[in-house]
Amino acid sequence: MILDTNILIRLEREQRKRLNGPASQFMAKQESGRFCITPTIMGEFGSGQSMAERSV
Repeated sequence: MILDTNILIRLEREQRKRLNGPASQFMAKQESGRFCITPTIMGEFGSGQSMAERSV
């Protein structure tokens, strides 16, 4: 399964708050356990992390 930026961000937020939210529940139901991200998604996620660390 290819993960997109939306699910990665939601998972990160849920884990930070120690919540078992919709994204975490969705991932738990996936039986294959094989997850991938594309280079584009990796860049988007990394860029978002970088921007979040900056004070505006």
